[in-house]
Order: sequence, then structure tokens, then C-alpha cells
Amino acid sequence: ERGKRPIPPVELEIESELVYPVLRGADLARWSAKPSIHALLVQDPALRRGYTEEVMSGRWPLTLAYLRLFREELLRRALFNKFHKEAGNPFYSQFNIATETFAPFKVVWKRMSNDLAASVISTWDGPLGRKLLIPLETTAFIPFDDAAAAHFVCGVLNSRPVREFVKSFSSAGRGFGSPAVIRHLRLPRFDPANPVHRELSELSMRLHAGSDSSPESRLDELILDPKF
Repeated sequence: ERGKRPIPPVELEIESELVYPVLRGADLARWSAKPSIHALLVQDPALRRGYTEEVMSGRWPLTLAYLRLFREELLRRALFNKFHKEAGNPFYSQFNIATETFAPFKVVWKRMSNDLAASVISTWDGPLGRKLLIPLETTAFIPFDDAAAAHFVCGVLNSRPVREFVKSFSSAGRGFGSPAVIRHLRLPRFDPANPVHRELSELSMRLHAGSDSSPESRLDELILDPKF
């Protein structure tokens, strides 16, 4: 990634396994997420540090050779010095990547905006085949194992009452939509036996697919339903 220091462009062949389509805030809209770039993720999500050089050499030697070209630049990163240097973690270790990053479903929204615009993401069919879509730091997300639960929460977040509530305490711009906003919401756990919950989830699925003719105001009605 280009930062303040100029980094010479390099074109090399690497293994595709650790290359993922990634989602920036600019790639997000309400009910829609369309990635335009890919990124290399070499982090062990369970241990929260880079895969060891031994593992990289055995499984992804071309990727390791590529990373070694930038060893000095990667060692000078502020986040590396803060979180990985003292522990002796690999020089290419990354920050803020955990098992939740690789959850099969995620509700994701822009962190820098003036309105809440959420979408459910999962896998994406791109030039490298079907790969899990990974949100970047300009977004916030909630991980899920279940699609129906993810769509329920997405429907709640995209409803006008919730959006107006978030606007009441979250400043527009860089400070908008931080993960902390969820702490202010009384989000019930998805109950598939609750007809209101089911309809919210199904409505979100249809809106994502572009196959629903119902107005989004139906979300607001469901949020205000006493059975919610």
C-alpha cells in the first residue's frame, strides 16, 4: 500500500490463495457492495500475527519472495513497531485482522459518511474465482455465521428510525459510523420464529437482489411494530 514513502511498483507472480477482493467505504451503498480492488492478507487470523516464514515458504513461496522485496519498508511501519516488533512477529504482520474478518457473512457500513448505509457481504465472484469479500478499515462490520440473521440486522440498520438515531450522536465525516454506534442500539437477537424478524430479514434479501417492489418505508413500519 502506498503511504507517505514512495514505493516502487513491482510486477511479480504470486499465489492467489491469500489475495482477496476487499471493500472500501467508497465501494459501499445501501443494499449493495461492489469491490474494485484486491489485497494480500498474510495474517494468521487466530494468532493475529503474520504466518511464519516457514509456513509461507512451504505453502506460498512466491508470495514470501514478493514480501521480502519490501522488508525494510514493512519493518518501518508504525503499526508494526507498535503491535508486532517486541513480540518478534514476522515483518509482514498486519493489524486488526482476526477470525471475525473471515466470517461467512458480515453486515458492513461506511465509517466516513453522513448517513448509515449498510449491506450484507459474503463471497464475491471475481477474476480469482469465488472468494470471501473482506472489508477494509474505512468500513465497520458485524460478523455472522447465518445469512438470515445478517439480513435482519442489515434491515434494522437501514431503517429510517435507526439512521436518524445514529445521526443524532454521530458526527458527519470521519467520525461517523464508528463500530461504537452499535452499543447505543437495542438490537434484539434474530428470532426466526418472530414474523417481524423474518419479514425484516426477507425484505433485506430482496432489496439486495433488487427484486422487491415494496417501498423501504416498510422497514420503518416493522421497526416500530410492537412485536419487534
